[in-house]
Amino acid sequence: MRLFMMAAVIIISAASLAPAATERAAMMRMLGDMEFLNLFAGQERVSTMCIGRSVLGQNIPLVIIRNPDVPVESTSRIFIICRQHGNEPASTEAMLQLIRYFFSNPKSSDVDLLRQVTFIIVPMMNPDGAMRHKRRNANNADLNRDWINQKQPETRAVTKAIKQWRPHLIIDSHELDEDNVQGDFIECLGRKSGVDPGIAAHTAEIRSLLISKLRTEGFIVRNCTVSDNRSPRLAHRYFPLTYGIPTLLIESRQSGRRFGSLDERARMHLVTAMTAARCLAGQSEIVKQEVADWWKHRTAAPLASRGGHNRTNTNNNGQPTSETKPSR
Repeated sequence: MRLFMMAAVIIISAASLAPAATERAAMMRMLGDMEFLNLFAGQERVSTMCIGRSVLGQNIPLVIIRNPDVPVESTSRIFIICRQHGNEPASTEAMLQLIRYFFSNPKSSDVDLLRQVTFIIVPMMNPDGAMRHKRRNANNADLNRDWINQKQPETRAVTKAIKQWRPHLIIDSHELDEDNVQGDFIECLGRKSGVDPGIAAHTAEIRSLLISKLRTEGFIVRNCTVSDNRSPRLAHRYFPLTYGIPTLLIESRQSGRRFGSLDERARMHLVTAMTAARCLAGQSEIVKQEVADWWKHRTAAPLASRGGHNRTNTNNNGQPTSETKPSR
């Protein structure tokens, strides 16, 4: 066990030193090392499987984070799609942090979270595009326009995995183009999109909690709603309309100073994933109380200590009001 812990520390420390986006080869080595250590120590909290191959024949890994003592079927399952577009690395970095965290010895409250929630993560859906830092795959196809026709092996592989795991929530993680200064946003289908009203209401409730929690972490995130019934070729339209699975589109901004850094963008995706998991675990009221306590402390602070930057129009939950709808 001592050897296992030393090796785990080496994996975590070495990965955290990388200042730039993690290359696919380094990611696969890390996941392979974790698989070896799992076999060595008999630990099954984190496991990896291949769900398919890209156009160039590269494996598309799927990582499962779970409590091995609890049947997966009895948990709420959150499916996270990362890096559909190869030039949007933040979600991959966030999920590698999440994987490393749960692979090591996390605090008991987070281990308890896995009694209620199973994470199913595709950390790099488009390895060919990521290798070239290009949006499209090796067939020059935009994967997030291929969900209806599914002509590409990457979309077919992920759809098959989603049908197998039957998640209760899908998070489709993206980043805005480097010259796009609109700001972070979370989008889901509204009632006018044709989605089941119950799914629309449930997804909107989760989105509201995510935006409120992100505000307490320093992120001002816009609230966007799909209010049309256009063709569901994008993931966050396709899965709610085709399979009835609540799906959220997450977009982080790559431009700017502090919030344009890869570390901060990854942190946004990490907070989003963990908060969504807590909502699925029945902790929504706890999250609401954390947000309320944050606002109470912020309101009580002297005006001078708050400064005048990052101002925005907000509603009573501290959520930026926005009617823009820049679907990816």
